[in-house]
Amino acid sequence: SRVTICAYHQRGLFNKICGALTASGLTIFNAQIFMRQDGISLNTFHVLNAEESDLPTERCRKEFAVILDRALMDAVNLEELVEKRYKNRPSFEPIPQEHFSFPTEVSFDQESARKYTVVQIQTEDFIGLLYTLTRALSRLGTDIVASHSFTEKGVAIDRFLITDCIGNKIIRPDRLRTIEAVLRQAIENLKLKAAEGKKLKEKEI
Repeated sequence: SRVTICAYHQRGLFNKICGALTASGLTIFNAQIFMRQDGISLNTFHVLNAEESDLPTERCRKEFAVILDRALMDAVNLEELVEKRYKNRPSFEPIPQEHFSFPTEVSFDQESARKYTVVQIQTEDFIGLLYTLTRALSRLGTDIVASHSFTEKGVAIDRFLITDCIGNKIIRPDRLRTIEAVLRQAIENLKLKAAEGKKLKEKEI
């Protein structure tokens, strides 16, 4: 199902949308954001129901709209909602693939965009991955002004155009090393949750 959100850009907007989608029980397979010169942000996502791998239910759609409205007003804790959603059924799990393992790669490109730093992450695809990555970038004080994310055969490739909190390109080597370290740690934490969820399922069986 394709979800399109048009809104005035605010720092953390992409993360809030990803969080609202995840908290309402949806998993993101592809995403793209583009910010126009007038400050309007166009956000497009392709999603499925995370629990049934099917199209979003009416309940999911309504819940997403309510959570997003509250998130845009900073009237809800998205992290708590996501954790609550998957407390009894951990959904931070890898997308099923046979004989599959893919190492995490984080790279930076300062040449492709004059005003922005490009950061690209390639890693094993997990439900909740895009929310986790955008949350990490937001906590680092960066602003995501454009993004293109897609998955193929269990591999997620997420490309973000980012600036610092005042709109400047991020070029300091120590700052870039910090961003890479935080992103890698966020992915490792997600893998740990996936392993815990797998153990719980095995016990249930």
